Amino acid sequence: MLDYQGKTIQILMTKSDDDRRVDNIRLLSKDGKLVKTSWYDTRGFIGVEEYFDKNNELSVKEVLAPSGKVTCQIFYMSDKQGKVKPSFYQLPNYQGHDLQFNSEEDLMTFFLDELAKKDKNVVYIGDRATEYAYSLFSMHERAFKILVLHSSHVADNDNPLKSELNNNFYYSLNHLNCWQTILTSTKQQLIDFNNRYHLESKTHTIPVGNIEQTEKVLFENRRPYSIGLIARLAPEKQQLQAVKAIEKVKSVIPQVKLHFYGYSNGDYGQKVKKVVNEKHLDKTIIF
Repeated sequence: MLDYQGKTIQILMTKSDDDRRVDNIRLLSKDGKLVKTSWYDTRGFIGVEEYFDKNNELSVKEVLAPSGKVTCQIFYMSDKQGKVKPSFYQLPNYQGHDLQFNSEEDLMTFFLDELAKKDKNVVYIGDRATEYAYSLFSMHERAFKILVLHSSHVADNDNPLKSELNNNFYYSLNHLNCWQTILTSTKQQLIDFNNRYHLESKTHTIPVGNIEQTEKVLFENRRPYSIGLIARLAPEKQQLQAVKAIEKVKSVIPQVKLHFYGYSNGDYGQKVKKVVNEKHLDKTIIF
């Protein structure tokens, strides 16, 4: 913290207690209100700056290049319910012009079009297209688009012909004419998909994960009561649910071990570790 005349005017936050790299620096007014937050990229430069109004509400966010040049501005306003939301987006001095966009989807469409202008052979692969499918379909430039079904595309795997669709793929599957190719994760999924949509000419299978060769571990050499959970540490992967489950299992099988393999999304990994420590499971659950 930096004090001036007995008042804190600047606060430096590190990424964690163990990682002392600068995460952000907060600038305060003389009456203690937040004025600006500068967020540092992991490479050591300021990547984002946020400016706040007199009510401590976010008003402007600027994205910076490594040189310090402002490349994108997002302006915020409160809606009728008082929730602060982006009102419009601006690319300042982009090729000599200030370009404004009403939504993030419009900005993304422009971005995708610009890439397609520079490379006529560009290919867009939609692994999780819920966030940007609309932008892909709104493009003006021609581009080859591939939809990847990295998990089940239906809610009920026992009824793939009539089941409701997986929410993550609902929009994409209702605009199948916008995709040039659809990739399934398994051969069975390919069969189920084509039984429903009859798009044999543009569907193919590429496994999500593939191991060409692995060393076989003899059964007697395996570690009993050990469980491995391979996934990034994120709320939708439900590691906290696994922690609760292992807590119950441990009461019956004290020697059980749970191994987490995966990187953390934001600070979620720290939250999981905190719960593990609070439950005194740090010798049972290994990261």
